[in-house]
Amino acid sequence: PLDRQEVAFLVDPVRTRSYFLSRLSATERAMVVSNWLRANQEFCDELAGEIDSVPWTQPLQQAAYQNLLELAKARHKWLKSLEQIVDEETVTSKS
Repeated sequence: PLDRQEVAFLVDPVRTRSYFLSRLSATERAMVVSNWLRANQEFCDELAGEIDSVPWTQPLQQAAYQNLLELAKARHKWLKSLEQIVDEETVTSKS
């Protein structure tokens, strides 16, 4: 069985970089998060295309690869929520 340490191993360099967004101006933060969203969407699209183009013969292997896409989609959802926070801060800082 998986132990807690294995389950909790959730490395995401984008999340790590987000800890330092407060060092940027509100405008710069909005631009950075927008770029992350764009890059992540491009990755999701490319990965989905790769998955669709492979003639899978082993469903378990396909499911493992599909996990990468699901993780990227989850990151995208989180980035959208981060974008909303950054946008709200940008409006507040301009007031």
